[in-house]
Amino acid sequence: MKFSAEAFTSPFSYLGLNETTSSVKAYQDYITRIGATNPGFKPGIRDTVLATGKVEDIWSRGSRVYQNYLVWRFFATGNGVFRVRPGISLAKSYDPRERPW
Repeated sequence: MKFSAEAFTSPFSYLGLNETTSSVKAYQDYITRIGATNPGFKPGIRDTVLATGKVEDIWSRGSRVYQNYLVWRFFATGNGVFRVRPGISLAKSYDPRERPW
């Protein structure tokens, strides 16, 4: 999963921030643990991540036959949540909303 800068209340701060293990852990805690401190996401991002998690479930339980033919799977939302399988490293500035789908 990837978050575009627009998923954050301060996109420019996010782009200038060096992500660390602890900052990524704060993102994960906020998404997975009720009551965790919001590390700077805009309202609705947590809900979007939880709702789009069902896409990952479908991708992972898909028939082996289909997995032989589907190399890349992408899913992006208007608020900046992006899921891709298999996982890849993307620049922090990458914004799937700008892609001509």
